[in-house]
Amino acid sequence: MQDGASFASARSVFLTGSSSYDTNGFATSYSGGLTDEKRTLTVLNSSTSSAGSVALGSMAITGTATRARDAGTSPGVSVTLTNGITGEGNATLFLAPTSGTLGTVEKVFSSGASTTIANGIAAPWTIIDSGTGASSDHYVYTTYCANGHTVAAAGNTSIHASPTAS
Repeated sequence: MQDGASFASARSVFLTGSSSYDTNGFATSYSGGLTDEKRTLTVLNSSTSSAGSVALGSMAITGTATRARDAGTSPGVSVTLTNGITGEGNATLFLAPTSGTLGTVEKVFSSGASTTIANGIAAPWTIIDSGTGASSDHYVYTTYCANGHTVAAAGNTSIHASPTAS
């Protein structure tokens, strides 16, 4: 799906397979939610001149979900989950920014349980692909700060001693 203009909708979105959402440099919003059952959502911005964004009412993860994000050569793309992310059962939210650095040109904002910080780490069912490859810490926990979900700075061997978000 590709936006042709900025708009707002009260509809919900249900993924039926691997899906791509191209903000195309526009700001769009759906006050409904996104239900993701073991699907991959790639949010990208094909515009090379304007940042793009999409806001959803909420996101319910009912299985292991992958959300891939791709800013490509665009000036940025962001996803806002106004009413937060909820994980059910053994659900996992896997964030995979193209740049490897979530919180710069690729951002995910949310509220609720997924942003509650304990010892510098957000909900443990939210992880990021750091893009560093299998030889290092490839999958990392998130923290939540002004730039949304970012890599938690676990600079200590004790999780209780990890620094808080900056």
